[in-house]
Amino acid sequence: MKTFIALITACFLAATAKAADMESAPIFQMRLVAETPSVTTEPMSMVWKNGDKTVTTTLNVEKSVLIDQKALKSAHVNKDSLGRPMIEFEFNKNGTEQFATVTQQNLHKQLAIIIDGHLTSAPRIQSPITGGKGVITGSFTKEEAKDLAARINAVAKK
Repeated sequence: MKTFIALITACFLAATAKAADMESAPIFQMRLVAETPSVTTEPMSMVWKNGDKTVTTTLNVEKSVLIDQKALKSAHVNKDSLGRPMIEFEFNKNGTEQFATVTQQNLHKQLAIIIDGHLTSAPRIQSPITGGKGVITGSFTKEEAKDLAARINAVAKK
């Protein structure tokens, strides 16, 4: 009986540890932004700095996930044309196909990029993106961008 209880306890502890790991793992999602709230959307706020001001915008983000971390290959930090840190990411083969389809079918719509449950960016899709790469811009410090790229890489390898 003691062996049985010990086995159940070990299984429970292993399952609990795995669930905790999954909960703390960074999550990467891409979802569409809707014009108006509905039962299929949730309000999400995006905060960024504009000079000395902190700006908050709330968007109606679709609950349906179009692309997640399984589509990612890697991420790294680079600089935009003004020298600000940005994160460049690359999709794996399946992700490249998914991203191309999403951008082709949703021209001129906003695509929410959600990391760790936080709305990080919501660029408007200007043209189909078929090359399997993308960029996340924002008002990141160099350290924040490095940390974000590292978190993306951590989930991309799973």
